[in-house]
Amino acid sequence: AGLTAGIVAGMVKGSDLVLTDVPGLGDGLTIAGARVTRLHPFAPTGGAAVNIGLLSHGDTACIGFTLDKAAVGRPELLVRCFEERADDFLRQQPPDRTPDPDTPAPATEEAPPAAPAPPSPHERLSALDTSFLRMETPTTPMHMGVLCVLDGAPLRRDDGSLDLERLRTHIAARARHAPRLTKRIEEVPFEVGRPVWVDDDAEALAEHVWVSTLPAPGGRAELLERCEELQMQCLDRTRPLFDMHFVDGLDPDEFGPDAVALVQRVHHALLDGMSGVELRAVLYDTEPEPEPEAPPAPSPVPEWTGPFSWLAEALGDLVAVPGSLLRIGFDALRSPVRNRRRLVATLAAMGDF
Repeated sequence: AGLTAGIVAGMVKGSDLVLTDVPGLGDGLTIAGARVTRLHPFAPTGGAAVNIGLLSHGDTACIGFTLDKAAVGRPELLVRCFEERADDFLRQQPPDRTPDPDTPAPATEEAPPAAPAPPSPHERLSALDTSFLRMETPTTPMHMGVLCVLDGAPLRRDDGSLDLERLRTHIAARARHAPRLTKRIEEVPFEVGRPVWVDDDAEALAEHVWVSTLPAPGGRAELLERCEELQMQCLDRTRPLFDMHFVDGLDPDEFGPDAVALVQRVHHALLDGMSGVELRAVLYDTEPEPEPEAPPAPSPVPEWTGPFSWLAEALGDLVAVPGSLLRIGFDALRSPVRNRRRLVATLAAMGDF
């Protein structure tokens, strides 16, 4: 896991720009009956200067910037330059991507199938997900963020305040359909292997949902400042690696009547790629009042599990590490061009240990 973390960090270290593209679920999303009007993604920098994330919402491409202020002294200039170049791009005629039927498809070299992993009596983090944990520092959070703007009328009590109890009950019920949202991570003794997912207290899920109010006037500047404050804080690793902050007090002239913001954070070790789509499908609905769902049946707990079993399996992995490194070297010799970057990143990561 440490080697994988070094490889990933070595690939990103020194990069000026990282781009993240996440598919959305289409228009018409709701959460607890409130319609989502916009979603803006915020992806971790992971050591790069800037990470620009794109998340589609219906026919709209919503874009968010996450940047290192020590590397980018004038973020407003960066955003303005991006907007200008985006306008130039959108004014261009889209290229014809219709494939030529007379042009044969390029031959591709297929990698040999990987050997199946031996069955495990417990669920461990993958090497890549573990690397996201190891890369995290207090100044480099490794969670994904989404800023949503909601039509918040269905979320309010009769007195106009947000119904926190109802929100917590709703989110806790939906989170049980995504098992990773109900688990926390536990380290293997002496941290000799990849961490393990373990069940967390089901009642504590309610404490992952919070409500706050923006200071006046509640405009775009105040909302982005609150979002920035939350994105700069690392998630608590003693709990499931997500939380949701509903923000009230938005300026109705700028955001519309009853508008409410939602800042959602999920650690990169918990999701990436298409699993993010699956997660949103659990927490969000495609209709205002979906039918209630029965809670899923609990998964059986293996008999042979616990710190000693985690340690035994991790020690078995350490025995296999030399063989894995040899396979990487042989692959590089067989296909030097295709594997050059992988080999260089591996050697650089080994030099950091």
